[in-house]
Amino acid sequence: MRIVYHVLSLAPAPLFLLGFIWSLLQTPTVCSAWPYEMAVMWFVMFVAHLPAWILFGQQLYFSRN
Repeated sequence: MRIVYHVLSLAPAPLFLLGFIWSLLQTPTVCSAWPYEMAVMWFVMFVAHLPAWILFGQQLYFSRN
């Protein structure tokens, strides 16, 4: 169960980062007000889910020391 918790809590950040990179590489759509609004959304979601990675890294660091 612990592995499932780690996967579910850590999986969103890399996926949102990939979405950010993908949306930067795509051509802008015609119907958007600003061509990079989806890239900004993906980046904000990546930053919002980044604390799980920070806490995971701290747990690994402090468990070794």
